[in-house]
Amino acid sequence: MTLQSSGAISIAQMRDEYGLSNPVSMSDFYGKTGLPSSGAIRFSDFYGKSSYPDQQFVTVGKVSVIGNNASYGFNSEMGSINDGTSNLYGGAAITELFWRYDGRLYFSVTGTVANSGWTNMQIGDKSFSRSSADFLDSHTWRWQLTANPFGSTAGAIVTVTWT
Repeated sequence: MTLQSSGAISIAQMRDEYGLSNPVSMSDFYGKTGLPSSGAIRFSDFYGKSSYPDQQFVTVGKVSVIGNNASYGFNSEMGSINDGTSNLYGGAAITELFWRYDGRLYFSVTGTVANSGWTNMQIGDKSFSRSSADFLDSHTWRWQLTANPFGSTAGAIVTVTWT
């Protein structure tokens, strides 16, 4: 379960979230999902964090364009996403997560974010490395020439996980 995003967090809550046992020290959290791998770790670093990878469920939408070309996934014109927030980026809204008919895959969040915090995005059974994406406008990742990872069934639910 994700830790709260404000207020007091106890060492016991952090320990339980990350499956550790007593005695626990802050260094036991190095490299855990969403936390620093070295240096100081503050209690506030745990706000909104979870030991589980960031995960969303996309209800696949379809937008037809020229001829038989179509785009699939989620954006302002199609589909939906379960809660639409990214734990990777402090609850930033996910604005698009879709495959376009020209073979490009897009993932965007609101605001300005770092090109870091995750290594891999898994859509269904297909994997996409962050390092193989173009990082555009400080908030959009784009992969070139990919097969449609969402499938062509509008209304299907596809799991997306970032690790």
